[in-house]
Amino acid sequence: MIGLVRRQARIAMPLGVAVVALALIGCAPQLSSPIGLWRAAGDDEGTLVINADGTFAADHVSYDLVHDRDSENDFSAEGTWRLVRGGAEIKLHVVEAERAGFDVGPASFSVGFVNGVIRFTDPDETVGIEFRIEDSAE
Repeated sequence: MIGLVRRQARIAMPLGVAVVALALIGCAPQLSSPIGLWRAAGDDEGTLVINADGTFAADHVSYDLVHDRDSENDFSAEGTWRLVRGGAEIKLHVVEAERAGFDVGPASFSVGFVNGVIRFTDPDETVGIEFRIEDSAE
């Protein structure tokens, strides 16, 4: 009898872990479209609005998306976007931007979005910002 209980416990434990892992994976949003309102997470500030017409706007962002550095809530940008890498990333084309009242030059870059998070970081990954989807078009 004790052997049967131990055998059932050895089977139940990995099965329970698998069920929990699948449940956690199912909780993470898997987006097919970046359209919506994205809000900075944690101590960061700002919003990123991605519109269905192919435009976007970043307002009062605490990170300079073009120069990859902190901006103390004074970076804003507008531009266009399109999907790349089979729809797994969004390519942003910054047409106009400013930081602390000074113009910032145009730029283009791609970032992932399908897990409901968009991250921008410097090349060394020492500073950055994370946006989370707040109001999705899906």
